[in-house]
Formats: sequence, C-alpha cells, structure tokens
Amino acid sequence: MTDTADGTLTTGDRRPPPVAHTPGPWRYQEGADKYTHIVRAGENRFVCQQPQNDEGRANARLIAAAPDLLAALQEMVDCYESAAAKSGCQCAQCQTQRRAHAAIKKALGDRSEAQPPHVNP
Repeated sequence: MTDTADGTLTTGDRRPPPVAHTPGPWRYQEGADKYTHIVRAGENRFVCQQPQNDEGRANARLIAAAPDLLAALQEMVDCYESAAAKSGCQCAQCQTQRRAHAAIKKALGDRSEAQPPHVNP
C-alpha cells in the first residue's frame, strides 16, 4: 500500500514503510518480576512495563502483539484494496477498509484525517 499526495492508495509496492518503532517481534515476558508486566523485543530489549494486575497483564499482551497486528492489518488492507476502491462507497466492507486505513495511519504516527481509500490502476 502506498499513500500518494492526493490521499489515494496504490498497490504493487509490497515493501513495508520504514519502521520508526522498535522492530518486532515483541513478547510479553511472563513472570518478569513481582511488580510489573514487561514487554521486550529482540534478544532482550525493553519496550514497556505495565502494573502488576489483570489489566496490566492484558495491556502487556496487547502491546506485545502490536507489531504483528500492524503487519497483518497492512497485509489485509493490501489484499482488499480493490474491493474498497469505489470512492464514496458506504457499504460495510468499504467502511471497514477506511477504518483499517485510519488505524494504520494512527499506528505510524500520521494524525491527518484518513481519506477514503481508492486504488489507482
């Protein structure tokens, strides 16, 4: 998926965008210590910690999955771009496509309003 200046998406370029976050995979370090839940990357790189409670455990697991979720969502958007190509379409699939595109932009730090995706031939 390639975002162009006019807000359209083009297919064909399957290279992932440059990664500004700590590269995955990330993992939840089960039983890291008795005070916090810890997420690590690579060999043992610290990503974050959460409080030692059920919510902290759930947050740590979700955070650990973030790079995989982002990659899977990017692949799914690439697969379904042509289905959501109709500019202005309001079907459930196209609305979901727009939400997925907005979530990817948010994850990558683009705070601009997501444009309805459509594909350039």
